[in-house]
Formats: sequence, C-alpha cells, structure tokens
Amino acid sequence: MDDVQMQLLVDLHKSQFRQGPGGEAETKRAMELAGLDRSRHLKIADIGCGTGASTILLASELDAEMTAVDFLPELLDELQARAKDHGVDVGHDATRKRIANQGGLKGRRTNSGLQTRI
Repeated sequence: MDDVQMQLLVDLHKSQFRQGPGGEAETKRAMELAGLDRSRHLKIADIGCGTGASTILLASELDAEMTAVDFLPELLDELQARAKDHGVDVGHDATRKRIANQGGLKGRRTNSGLQTRI
C-alpha cells in the first residue's frame, strides 16, 4: 500500500466511532461470555483497536490494563483524544504516549504502527 492509499484509509476511518461490526452491547456480551473475573486486575489486548471504541469501553468497565494496537498511528492518536473525552486519563511523556485508567496506557512505535496501553 502506498502513502496515498494509506492516507485514504486513515481519512476513511479516523472520524468513525467504530471501524468494525458490533457495538457496545456486543462488547459487553463478549465480556460476559469470556467470564472475566471483575474482582481482579486484568491485562487485556485490543489488537486492531482502530479509534478505540471497545478499548475505551473495556477500560471504563473493568479494572484492567489495556494494550491497544493498530497499524495506523493516526487512529491511536484519535483513541487517545476519545479516551480523554470519556474520562480515561490522558498524559504524555517525552518518548511515549500515555493514557491511564487504574493502570496506565503506554505507547511505543513498532514496525507496524503504534502500541498503546490503557
């Protein structure tokens, strides 16, 4: 995929609340079916998180350290802005993007984009 195609992909998805099927009810149902133990601190990865609709919901509903991964850093930038809007604390340090919700969201660039922790 060339730079123009990548930018088209970013432009298409960045403003969308969710990049895939389902919604809040389906995310909550998946939590239920997974049998998550809400009484303990969890570590959860959201691979292909997009702008973070599910990531933010999980971080809000659970005592969890979330790792959000997407190959488009621009979508992770949007996730950080949206997380702040939804009451998930956002901060920055010199080398990493950081969002915190009872744990912390840390990000680092990888060959395939940016990984972020909530």
